Amino acid sequence: MNVIWNGIKKIECIIFVIIVLVDLLTKLMANIFLPFREMVCFIGEKVCFFLIYNQDPTGGQANAMLQNYSNKNLLILSSCFSALVLLAYILFIRKQKMRTLYKILIGIGVFVIVNILTEFILPIFEGVNISSWTTSVFGKLTALTIIFCIIFYFNLNKWVRLSLVIIFAAGIGNLLSHFYYPYQVVDFIYVKGSYELLRIGVFNGADLAFDVGFLGLIISLLISGMKKVF
Repeated sequence: MNVIWNGIKKIECIIFVIIVLVDLLTKLMANIFLPFREMVCFIGEKVCFFLIYNQDPTGGQANAMLQNYSNKNLLILSSCFSALVLLAYILFIRKQKMRTLYKILIGIGVFVIVNILTEFILPIFEGVNISSWTTSVFGKLTALTIIFCIIFYFNLNKWVRLSLVIIFAAGIGNLLSHFYYPYQVVDFIYVKGSYELLRIGVFNGADLAFDVGFLGLIISLLISGMKKVF
């Protein structure tokens, strides 16, 4: 725990709390005051409020990729499990006194074994009905666990770290949506052209924070990489 608490920066805590609270409050207000599925525009037709509820565990592009699978939710849960197994391996092996090449080769072996086992196990549970709520919550928890471990257990550039904190806060915001009425993610902001630019249609504050964090992460990684090269 000391590793975690020693790694937390005050500014990161403030940004995290602000994002989560603003996202929570705006979603609650939207759910109370906005009409459901009715466009309320306030900057011409460019920026509008449009309240909808979203419990889909994946985004639009991922849905298109998974549309041929009969039990999409089961596939998502199995992928999350595989990701957690690999994360556990990485956290375990990173401090072991072993050549990096061996660590990578063993990691590849773990990945292959997990995928082979998944291929055998998935057909057994093919008929199991898994709710979108369960899949969405477990998927978000898996992603948040991975980001949490990256933030607190790896040495990161401060800007990379801050970008991940913003992404983490955004994930927490959307995760919390599953635990208060209507127990789905509340989306209510529509900006004309946002789907073409950011690949999001109607969104919320957490989605916006995620895009900011993701953009910051890319820029931070590029700058960090350029510094090492030059």
